[in-house]
Amino acid sequence: MSVSTEVHFEGKIAQKAIIKENKVLLVRDPQMDEVIWEIPGERMNIDEEPREAVVREIREELGIEIVVGPVLHMEQFTQGNEGRRAFVIVYECQMQDVHAEIHMSQAEVCEIAWVSAKELSKYPLFPEFKSALDYYFANQG
Repeated sequence: MSVSTEVHFEGKIAQKAIIKENKVLLVRDPQMDEVIWEIPGERMNIDEEPREAVVREIREELGIEIVVGPVLHMEQFTQGNEGRRAFVIVYECQMQDVHAEIHMSQAEVCEIAWVSAKELSKYPLFPEFKSALDYYFANQG
């Protein structure tokens, strides 16, 4: 009889969104001490589908509706601020109404920026989000 040495993933699963053609929306969390930017979206709830979760999170954080497109990036990593394992799914998403006004949830977002590929280096990002955005911009038609 063989004993398994597998360790199953136990950690957070988050899903993020990239919104708008040729630019991505970055957000800053007011709870972070350092200035660091991330892709909008947060944790998935138990029994929630990832695509439903990203729609809910963007609605809660930014007050807008989105159309969820293909997965751009998935990565497992250790979350620096908590030291816990995490898994992120980054989708290419579009705003349902490109003229919709963004209404930031003050508890979750303190600043937003629409960023092009040329501007990306000016925004400090977590490594897992930088990987996703580098891939996104490198594969623009």
